[in-house]
Amino acid sequence: MKTSDSPILKSIRDDLQSFSSLENPQGFLPDFFDWVVREWSLRPFYATEIVNYGYDLTHYPQKTDYLLREKSKTYRDFIHANNGHHYVNFLPDHGTSCATMEKNLYEFFHESMRVRALAFLEENYPEMEAEVFWNQIFCEDFTRREDLLICEEINEKFGFYGLSAEPYLCSYHPEDGERGFYFDHWELKDFRAALKSYKNNGGKISPSERKRYQIILKALSPNALKKPLSQNGAIA
Repeated sequence: MKTSDSPILKSIRDDLQSFSSLENPQGFLPDFFDWVVREWSLRPFYATEIVNYGYDLTHYPQKTDYLLREKSKTYRDFIHANNGHHYVNFLPDHGTSCATMEKNLYEFFHESMRVRALAFLEENYPEMEAEVFWNQIFCEDFTRREDLLICEEINEKFGFYGLSAEPYLCSYHPEDGERGFYFDHWELKDFRAALKSYKNNGGKISPSERKRYQIILKALSPNALKKPLSQNGAIA
């Protein structure tokens, strides 16, 4: 009888949890900085056109001659900006809605977790087919209950729209207070400085940048923040 895969699954879950942690400056954080700088610097700015057909409101992305960096001054503006795509919305009186850069970040986060997991498996379990095993996790291709429960946890945290990506967003959850507002007031120059610090120090966050980052985390922690901030959708 095949033995349980739960030890391997748990090791993947624990490694991804550490790698994705906002408090780990050697994990996903530098990749996140790089993604933000690249997307914020080069993407075009899309306005949101609203058309009233009498029975619903349809939202369309409208490309402009501006770049996103010219219109989005803070990370909150950037991550909630129109990404140029729209989708069918089943809310009352809505036809389609415009997607925001949040969706792009969720996709980038999930792919980053996949690449990390494959590298982890190849290093620690070289006898396994890393890609096949990773795909099995998301197909729940296991029979033991303990294995399935861990797969479900990995899926929820690191799959598409994974919960572990939320600290990198500006999502407001009333039940959780102010969690998730770590970067909302950062400007593009702040991300560039953090990324430059990382690259100039051989893939490590410099002591000064680490201290600055820790101060920001402390200042913007859920317990430190008092005034609720509103969440806006795509920039019109």
